[in-house]
Amino acid sequence: MPNISIPGDVEGFGLVAVEAGSCGLPVIAARVDGIPNAIINGKTGWLVSEKKTDEFIKIIKTGKLKSEMVKKEVRKNFDWKNIVKKYKKEFEGVGR
Repeated sequence: MPNISIPGDVEGFGLVAVEAGSCGLPVIAARVDGIPNAIINGKTGWLVSEKKTDEFIKIIKTGKLKSEMVKKEVRKNFDWKNIVKKYKKEFEGVGR
């Protein structure tokens, strides 16, 4: 995801990165807009500086993540069942 910042055009979350990770595919993405919220650097993919082709090339050549680890991390952090559990835990006791 070699996204670049464009005034008035914002990448909200980076759902494509989560979808790829759910299939075990690590993602290399620019650290712009909402994309960093969708990638756990070094676990589900890598975040690199915007417009830094050399950083992308380095990760393409050297970065290796095991497919099963990527899937596990994505499920742990982005699966709706787990997100709901986290919200419930946060709201327990609120207003008591």
